[in-house]
Amino acid sequence: MVSRAGSGGHLERTTLIPGSYFRTLEGVAVDTDGKPIGNAKYIMAMGDLPTVGPVADDGTFSVYTLRSDYDDFILVASSGRADVDYTWYTPIDVEIGPTDDDVVLVFEPRTLTGLYAGPGTEMGGSLR
Repeated sequence: MVSRAGSGGHLERTTLIPGSYFRTLEGVAVDTDGKPIGNAKYIMAMGDLPTVGPVADDGTFSVYTLRSDYDDFILVASSGRADVDYTWYTPIDVEIGPTDDDVVLVFEPRTLTGLYAGPGTEMGGSLR
């Protein structure tokens, strides 16, 4: 922990986290035919420390993650429907190890047929 005098004379404390615990995970999001998913906006790495990163028009992404195993990702993409901005998809059978830095994540396309909020919620959850 680092302490220093901030503006206005008050004491600020900053916690430093060693960079060796993190990595830049780079990759491409593709559909089941191997084509890059170009309408994706963000990729989220779920797990111990959820993080998010942008997805480029060619499906490539870069996201900071812990150097640990990851098996849960969410791809946020345009829904293609009026009045529904985004939907999200999960990848097919993925296991990223702590030393993997360059990956291809395969996402299964879905046809949206309605909105799903989940039991007991007013709105939220994946589109189905």
